[in-house]
Amino acid sequence: MSLNWREIDAVLEELDLAGSHIQQVVQSDFRNLYLEVFRPGRRRTVRICLETGFTRIHTTPKRPPRPPVRQRFAQLLNARIKGARITCARQVNADRVIRIDLLRGGESTILWIRLWGGAANCIVTDAAGTIVDAFFRRPGRNEVSGQTFMVEDREGSPEHEPRLRKFRTRWDTNVNESVRRHYEEIEEANRRAAAIEAATRTVQNQCASLRRRLADLQDRSSGNEEADRLQTTGELVTANIYRIEPGAHWVEVEDYTRDNATVRIEIDPAKSPGENAERYFSQARRLRRRSATIEDEVANLRARLGELTRIERDLQTMSTSDIERFVADHGATRQTGVSGQPTPGLRFSSHGFTILVGRNARENDELLRRATRGNDVWMHTRDFPGGYVFIRSRHGKSVPLDVLLDAGNLAIHYSRAKSNGRADLYYTQVKYLRRPREGPKGLVLPTQEKNLHVIADEHRLSRLLGRDEP
Repeated sequence: MSLNWREIDAVLEELDLAGSHIQQVVQSDFRNLYLEVFRPGRRRTVRICLETGFTRIHTTPKRPPRPPVRQRFAQLLNARIKGARITCARQVNADRVIRIDLLRGGESTILWIRLWGGAANCIVTDAAGTIVDAFFRRPGRNEVSGQTFMVEDREGSPEHEPRLRKFRTRWDTNVNESVRRHYEEIEEANRRAAAIEAATRTVQNQCASLRRRLADLQDRSSGNEEADRLQTTGELVTANIYRIEPGAHWVEVEDYTRDNATVRIEIDPAKSPGENAERYFSQARRLRRRSATIEDEVANLRARLGELTRIERDLQTMSTSDIERFVADHGATRQTGVSGQPTPGLRFSSHGFTILVGRNARENDELLRRATRGNDVWMHTRDFPGGYVFIRSRHGKSVPLDVLLDAGNLAIHYSRAKSNGRADLYYTQVKYLRRPREGPKGLVLPTQEKNLHVIADEHRLSRLLGRDEP
């Protein structure tokens, strides 16, 4: 519910703006305007809110948030009324329209503030009522530059009008402070409700996506059985080389894994018996590597599902800022790249930061191209081939040592340094990576890098990988 005319009068009486000077005008967004006013011994910030259903004017102790680019209307006000003296500030005709007369260098300006729920506006006119500009330009109401806007005073007291007499103030003392607290509590409740709704939607969408990917991976997770079969086939070929005739396409042998049942094995006549055995061994190794990659990804997806489930359960107890940060960090723009496809590689969480891991040249390249930004941190093992690790940046936050150590452990785990249990790593921001001309996919040359020596910590890895503690 917006302020009624009696409450506006009470606010203006407390403000006592006449004789004050406008020191600064800030338009924080598309609904709020702040006037910083000063008179000797008193400096205040006046908030004018034009939000439908919450239109109001009152002082605020908070410094207004300044947008990166000054809005059009704020530019006009700063150019025209900054430094101006307020000669009069009053409500006209108990009609929730405030008139503020300003004088600067002999030039008169009128700032009209209309606090109507569905048609709130701030309009700047000259002394004759010609509109200079409006917060909301509304041609249908003739509220655009060059038109005329003027609210004439009517005779008689509003107390004599039945429709106005019924209104009462909700606050008797400290009206500005009471108004501020009342509406800020409503704003905070609405902000929190919107954040929880957005977070719930984000969690549910991500969980559905992760479950689809998990089902797809589990359908492809039978590689170990096939690898065992190929390994056994290679061993049978090796044990029966003497039976393979030159140019043969098949060889019949006894399979010791099937109670010595006779099986027929396909042979490439263009290869030697040893090469045929190695062909089966090579296929088995390739399937095992692929199966290990799938197992890693399955474990990662399950850990992320568990984390998202926990977050959804804890939303009601989380602070509003933490919920908003979760939505910002896990929203669609950070989950997918330009093509809209899921982020490649593995994804981990560490102390509120997101860590991405590429496991091969293709994933490294895709992460660099479409899943990271200039201020994200890149990390890689020295002297050992392995995946790239990225720590996504957070606005106004430096990366803590614990997050660097978590990323370092992941870099070791997904590199050839895993068997060593320790490694030297280097890290830098993505914007300091350079791609060599005509270099292989995923290759980068870092600059301004820093060094880090990390000893593998099984407890950290267990936490990150979502497995039981060793």
